[in-house]
Formats: sequence, C-alpha cells, structure tokens
Amino acid sequence: MQSARVSVCEHTSFVVVHGRESTPGTVSATTRRSGNTLDEEGDWLRECEMKFRIGSASAALDLTARLLDLDECVYLGTRTELDCVMDTENYAMRAAGVILRHRTVRHKDNVSKLITLKIAGPAEPAGSQRFQDHEEVEFEADGSERAVRASSDISELVDRLAGVSVEVPSSPLDTRGWLTLLRAQIGTLRVRALLEKRRTVYKAEDWEVCLDRFPSPMGSFAEIEATDPNTLLRTAGLLGLDADESDARTYGKILGDLNAHLPDPLTRIALFDDSWSGLTDVLELTAS
Repeated sequence: MQSARVSVCEHTSFVVVHGRESTPGTVSATTRRSGNTLDEEGDWLRECEMKFRIGSASAALDLTARLLDLDECVYLGTRTELDCVMDTENYAMRAAGVILRHRTVRHKDNVSKLITLKIAGPAEPAGSQRFQDHEEVEFEADGSERAVRASSDISELVDRLAGVSVEVPSSPLDTRGWLTLLRAQIGTLRVRALLEKRRTVYKAEDWEVCLDRFPSPMGSFAEIEATDPNTLLRTAGLLGLDADESDARTYGKILGDLNAHLPDPLTRIALFDDSWSGLTDVLELTAS
C-alpha cells in the first residue's frame, strides 16, 4: 500500500500517536531523588505522544485501512473512557508540571478504574514542540499489592512536587467518588479535564494508535504513543502523517481552547448525553 499524506484541517477528526517503554532510568532527577518504591520497582514509563486533526470521514477510514494493512499492528477493540483531571484552586499541580488523572474504562462487560500520575519533561521553546514527552506511572485501583504501593508513592510525589496533600486510593472509586474525595482533601477544585471518549486501539510492539471520538465540539481524534521521539516520528510517517501538522496540546487544553467563550468550569467538560448520567450534578462538585 503506497503512502499518501493525510490532509489535516479544522474540526472533524484527530489522530494521536503514543508509545511506552519501561525506562526507570529516564525518570526526572526530582523523582529519582524522592526514593519512592515506584522508581525502585521500575514502574515508570516514558511516554511520547502526538495528535493530528483529520479533516474528513474518508481520511479517518483511510488511516484505519493503513493500520490494518500493517503486519505488525493488532486491533484491540473499542472501549469507552472517562478521564477526570482536577487541580487545586490555584492550579498548583499544573504549575508543577503534574497531572493526576482518574480514568474509568468500560470494555465489553468489564469496568476498570485507572489512576495515573504524569510528570512533564523539560519544556521546549515556544512554538517548537511537536509532541508531549513525560514520565508516567499508572495502576489499576483494584486493591492489589501493587495498587497499595503505587497509590502511596503517587500521594508522596504529588505532595513533594506540587505541595498538594491528597491520599490516592488503592481501591476502585467511581468518578463521583473520586471528585468527592478530592474535594474533601484539597477543597475547591478546578477542572483541567472531565472528558469522555470512545477509543479504538491498534497496537504494535513499540507504539499504539488510538482512534478517539469525543462529544461536540471535540469531534474525532487519533492518538499515537511511541517509545521515544524517533519511533513517534517514524510511526507518523508510516501512516502518512506530517509531523509539522501535529498538535502537542493535551485533550483538556484543546477542549478548553475550543470552549474559551464559556464560563469556567464548562470549558473543559465534554460528556456524551447517553451515558455517565450519574455526573449530571458534577458542577456542584467542581465549581469555584
């Protein structure tokens, strides 16, 4: 199959490229000095990712065909995800380059709760950044030994890096429970992302491509995660995507920019109408 460039234009769809590698040695010096057991156990991942906006349904179908045409690529199915990223009233975690995320994943008959800590890598000059590059640790909140260890160490790191005291749970909480817990522990909450998506995943040995569909005004995206910047760029090229047209913003930031005309906290909230009905009064928990 010949490689043809996918046109990138306003609205409709996005593409995001990811990849993960277990690289405890690349964790920031601040994290390594903390002496937490996560670093010792090698649970840290380096994650680089790109986003591209796709301008039509036909372009999205073409990208899917390219993925299925790759012998190294495996289709992993479709799931629904709800991401909840909150911050303190003065955005202490954002200022420290920290993201603490609660994610609910629904895949067929299974529901899981994932908690993730992301620490931003070195800042690049304004206008030059093509992708996100950060250290990440993620665990399923299932009450397991690893969950207990990870939740304790993430709590310690959030306090150390951002000065925010929060007791991260090791057992599953739904999104409402997570919001209630955070509000009780840190007070007034600011919304960095309360965002639902339908995600289809394609995976190779050292990269993933996620085709993501969001509620209006976000539209559809694809996300590529790669083990390092070189793999990230190679994968984008393999799919006919131009790295110069990539978007290095988080999904929350993209949504916030699209909704800049709305009052806080509505700018960063996007949920499907037909699900997550238990969050209909979420604004009471997140309003300043």
